[in-house]
Amino acid sequence: RSPESGPSGAAGWGAAVADSRAAPWHHRPVSLASLAQRTRFSRQELQLMYRGFKNDCPSGLVHRAAFREIFSQFFPLGDASAYADLVFDSFDPGGRGCLTFEIVIQGLSVICKGSSEEKLDWAFRLYDTDRDGFISKREMVQLVSAIYDMLGDSVWPRVHPCDAQLHAEKIFDAMDRDGDGAVTFQEFVLACRRDRDLDTELDCFDTLL
Repeated sequence: RSPESGPSGAAGWGAAVADSRAAPWHHRPVSLASLAQRTRFSRQELQLMYRGFKNDCPSGLVHRAAFREIFSQFFPLGDASAYADLVFDSFDPGGRGCLTFEIVIQGLSVICKGSSEEKLDWAFRLYDTDRDGFISKREMVQLVSAIYDMLGDSVWPRVHPCDAQLHAEKIFDAMDRDGDGAVTFQEFVLACRRDRDLDTELDCFDTLL
């Protein structure tokens, strides 16, 4: 999804992030020239995105509830809140509870324009919700279920939660080569590179932005 059409685009922030206006302090971002050096977005792309961001988030911050609302705009046939929370947490590993323009853009730069290694690193962190360095079966089920909840009625026939769990377990078993119940980063990368179908599925899952 291009910056102009995705949640990061000028129109994408929308009135959904209005609660960010209530922030008690204002964050002043670094210069766009500096941000262009740190990311793979051009200065023109950053200007467009920042204009929309600033119009709807004058405090310079986006909070979790607003982030959920942004996702809901783009997936009206499902419930995007769980997946939005997972993406938010992957952008906010320190648990501050709010995101600056720079943090969002740096994350989107990896997801939209990063190398395959950078995308895999982000995807692993998205799955590894407890940040222990491993993906558990529970975490795999959590993410896959969140994706199907978000897609909702856009997938027909609608996926039953039990089917989502079976799909998640199938992916997990394909990754957990030694059967110890935990997927390491190395196992994750090897599985994605070895299995083209799995790589395609994960690519679809991890770029739903």
